[in-house]
Amino acid sequence: MEPAKFNFVSLASLGIPKTSTANKNPFAIRFSSTKKEVSNDDYLDIQRQLRRIDISPLIKNLYFLSSSQLSSYQDFLQRCSRGIHQILIDHEQGYYPTEKLEKIGEGGDCCIVSTAPFDGNRNILLQRIPEHLRAAGFNGYFYYRVGGFPNPTGKEIQYVGVPYSFKIFLMVEAQKLGFNKVLWIDAACYPLRDPAPLFEWIDRVGIYYNYGNNEVSKFFILPQTRSLLSELAHADISQKIFSIVFGLKMDTPSTQLLIEEYYKCAELGTPFLSCFPEEFVLSAILTKIKNPEWIPADKHFKWLSITADDDTPEKIQKAKHDGFFFYLQKH
Repeated sequence: MEPAKFNFVSLASLGIPKTSTANKNPFAIRFSSTKKEVSNDDYLDIQRQLRRIDISPLIKNLYFLSSSQLSSYQDFLQRCSRGIHQILIDHEQGYYPTEKLEKIGEGGDCCIVSTAPFDGNRNILLQRIPEHLRAAGFNGYFYYRVGGFPNPTGKEIQYVGVPYSFKIFLMVEAQKLGFNKVLWIDAACYPLRDPAPLFEWIDRVGIYYNYGNNEVSKFFILPQTRSLLSELAHADISQKIFSIVFGLKMDTPSTQLLIEEYYKCAELGTPFLSCFPEEFVLSAILTKIKNPEWIPADKHFKWLSITADDDTPEKIQKAKHDGFFFYLQKH
């Protein structure tokens, strides 16, 4: 397959007035790209830098200049600010970044990954996943981070403020630990069944993903961001994938191209300006790569049960009885 390349553009391409900072990632921080180990002192400094970033003028300009019907301004601002407001470390509470690789069952060559910051309750849900995987009969490994940020090559930490950019970076981190079949699950996912069939799909197809409701998706992306991603992909971004559960066979040429292009988007920052930042970016990259073997898994698995109501043991048990692999808990 001929490698596809994106042509990357500046903030000016989003309709932002050209200034001396027009080519700058709006989430940029200062940190050495050669320092792979990030200390607690480093995290404290990084967190201070993140708190000084204010993207509200940028989001307000893009949102209120749009004539499209969109989700609320507050929704866009909150989602796009997720990276700069996350709690990586909390010295006063005694919360320090940790990472852990847990053997589940008999182990093996399959690895599930996840991460969560210290704010909210996702970090609590995250740390319960190993026991749920064991109860489901999974044989493999679970690699996860609480707080901090994945930094497998030393440059990812520069993109810590880019909203929801961490998933691919954590998968690369798992690859560096020796795993080739890697499945990301959100920290709020409650494993119900052995996910071995999902890994078999990854091994055979090279990727695991599902599409969302694309009629609804258009309300959650700024028209300027959609135009930017469409330009990058040389095609209209009319479909959005779900990345709540997302898997890759890490050593294939298509996966390596996906990772390369994802890093370029993270370096630019602006492709992540939407309510579902990494999902629209990944959708653009998949559109660009056009690997015919990378078919979505929607029709093959009952993969995720979602409810708008409060969680109860009965609802979780029903989702398991109905054959779902995961139940998405309230968070």
